[in-house]
This record gives sequence, C-alpha cells and structure tokens, in this order.
Amino acid sequence: MHKNDIWVVCDRLNDCGHGHLKQIISKASQLAGEDNRQVSVICIGSFRVEQLVELGVYGADKIIFCLQEDCLDEIGFANVLAEVICNEKPKLIMYPASPFGKAVAAYCSARFEAGIVVNCINIEKNNEGILVFTSMDDSHFVIAKIVFTDSEIQMCTVRNDVFVIKETRLQYEPVIDRKIVTNVKGNNPIITEVLGNEPIVENDDFNRLTTAKLIFAFGRGIENEKNVELLKRIAKKYKAQLVGTRAVVEDGLISRTLQVGQSGTSVAPDIYVGYGISGAIQHVAGIKDSKLIIAVNKNENAQIFRYSDIAIVGDAINILLELDKL
Repeated sequence: MHKNDIWVVCDRLNDCGHGHLKQIISKASQLAGEDNRQVSVICIGSFRVEQLVELGVYGADKIIFCLQEDCLDEIGFANVLAEVICNEKPKLIMYPASPFGKAVAAYCSARFEAGIVVNCINIEKNNEGILVFTSMDDSHFVIAKIVFTDSEIQMCTVRNDVFVIKETRLQYEPVIDRKIVTNVKGNNPIITEVLGNEPIVENDDFNRLTTAKLIFAFGRGIENEKNVELLKRIAKKYKAQLVGTRAVVEDGLISRTLQVGQSGTSVAPDIYVGYGISGAIQHVAGIKDSKLIIAVNKNENAQIFRYSDIAIVGDAINILLELDKL
C-alpha cells in the first residue's frame, strides 16, 4: 500500500455488501484507473469471507479487514479507523454520506487536519489533473465545486445513488489484509496483524440475522429485563430471530451482535415485527428490505408507523402477554 491509494470506508459493522458502498467502490476504481492507483476498502466489524471477496468485483484491489465483533459507536469506529490510517495517510478517503459515515469522517478529518468535502455528488479531474469535488447541500439548491489546495489527506462523504455500480472484474479476488482489534474503548485501539493462513472468524449471530425469515425486534418500549425474557420466550415459540435497536443494546438488554440498523446489521426477512420501537431513521435503514413490516407501539404518532405495512396501536407488553397465552 502506498500514499497514492484511494480508500473507501465501509460504514456498517456487519454488512459490506450494501449498494451505497458498491457505488463508491465503483467510482473509486474509475479514479484509481486514471492514475494507476489501487483501491483499498476498510471494513471494521464482523464479516463473512464471501462478502469481503465480492468487493473485488466492483474494483477493490485490497480489503483491510479489522475484526471487531462488538458493535462500535461512531467514536469507537473512528478511533479504530484512525489507527489504520495513521501510518499510511492515503491521498483520498471516501466515506458513505450516511449519518454514521459523516460522523466518522468528521472525527477523522479533525484528527488528521485533513480537508473534507461533504455530500459529494461527483468527483472528476480538471485540466491540470487535480480532483474537483462537486457538493450539494441538504436543500438540494446549492451546488459547489471544491478543489483542495493544501491538504495531505483529502476526504469526502458521498451521497447515495449518485454513482453507478459497475462490475468491472468478474470473479476477481482482492488481497485481504486481516487484523484483530482489541482495547476498542481506549483512544488508541490495539490492532494485531493476522497471518494469511489463519481463518477469519465467522459471526454466527450475523449469519442468523441475515438468513432469518421471521424477526422480532424490540426497542425501549419493552422497558426492562423481565419483559425481554417474555419476548424471548414468545420469539422461541414462533421460531423468530430476536434483535434489538441501538438503544436497547446500549441499555445492556441484548448483545451488540444482535443490533439491527445503520450501525448494526441490515436484515431482509419475510416478516419483521417491531415491539416498542419508535422508528429512528438509523434503525429503519436496517429493516427497509423486509417484505412485510409490522409495528406495535402505544404512541399512534410513532415514526415507525410511516414505514410499516401493518400498524398496531397498543401497549406492546399487553400484546405480548396475550400472545403468550395462545
């Protein structure tokens, strides 16, 4: 790896196969080809081998895989990423313009005193061969063209659906640089190299989540451990996979490996049932591909109802107690 590489940061801890990331890799591959650079994709979290290998089809030459089985918040993720970038300092780092990706990009930009362009909708070269970043604000009315004049590392966040996914190299296998991350709660995580012949650890929770046909999810409306035990019993009864929002993960009510949402795992079951979930956009982003979304909430104005196929206004605990009687 050298300092002219283009890096693309995966913004999800358990899903590196989403379309937004592939769009950015495809664009990075185009830019890299113009200057004979390489594209490296940084994946921090817990991933399946076939997910990582697939990224080579879209233009990734190298995958830097940092195994971290716990779901990190934005600062924890950024601290791990900063350790990876620290000695390399690539020329350009591209992040998805998701809420999570933007927060990580802002942190790393400040830490490395790097220039950053947010909400990019295009990147191209001018007549002098310098990258020109086109940015659009959230109102969609203001468009600016930006050129870096004095920045060792350039960073940008890229809007979704502005670049086309291109399968440039069918069945191409990128180099996978494997690492294990420890001490993630500190400001300087420890990153240990893993020998090439050592296996990548698979995440059983992730595999169950991504293959589940029926998912029961819960938020803070479930309130306490006693009610969680009730929900677990009912989920087992109906052979449903139980998951939680980031809020209940932070409350210690469910494992981080079972977190669904922007900073957790994305799921696509036949049926998703949410109990006591308000419907924060970060969680909705992880369930949008579900075939049928059913939501239970006593607040008739709960945001999750906007995304539900079936909305049930009622106390989630009372409904669970009735289900337990059946």
